Amino acid sequence: LSSDNEIRKEKERFEVLFQNASLGILVANQEGNIIMANSFLVTLFGWRRPPDPRRMCRRAYPPPASPRNVQRTPTPVA
Repeated sequence: LSSDNEIRKEKERFEVLFQNASLGILVANQEGNIIMANSFLVTLFGWRRPPDPRRMCRRAYPPPASPRNVQRTPTPVA
């Protein structure tokens, strides 16, 4: 029982540190999907509340073939 209580206390400490950090923090899983973002990061991006993590991931890291990532090479004028 004391082990469960210790785990609960550690989770509470993590949550306080995570949410009150003076820098943006995100937590991603092994596939690279963002599963948590702290309040500072939400504010930094100008969001009113944490967005759907899947949208946040796409917005922060668009796919390589995304038009935002394709650099256009100017066509030389002959």
